[in-house]
Amino acid sequence: LFELPEECFPKLYFMRWPVETKYDVVKNKLPLENFSGCPKNVILQEFWASMHPAGMAAAAEDEANAAIRKKRAGKDNKYEYAANLNQIIIAIEIEKSVVPIRPGRSVERPLTPRKTKYHHNRKSHA
Repeated sequence: LFELPEECFPKLYFMRWPVETKYDVVKNKLPLENFSGCPKNVILQEFWASMHPAGMAAAAEDEANAAIRKKRAGKDNKYEYAANLNQIIIAIEIEKSVVPIRPGRSVERPLTPRKTKYHHNRKSHA
């Protein structure tokens, strides 16, 4: 890399940018580092469980952006428009947050606030 001419570096930097933004999505928008256990198998399972919605969000974002471009083609817009990835991730999270409704439950559960953000889980520092 040090033998490349100086004018190549801005282009190389911006070629790397999509990777950096994808890393931001996986780490900050999908809680990749919030593991519930320490064994290697648990961490790998939860890693791939986080990567699945990341892939779904990327595919949904591509489809939404294609639809936006098609809908706005030929219009004299001041700005370009794109799908909001945060809203796509929220929609995916809502879709997977289905829980069963169990009729006849009679045990009242006390509502106590959690003392920490990741109660029983372990936040990885690696």
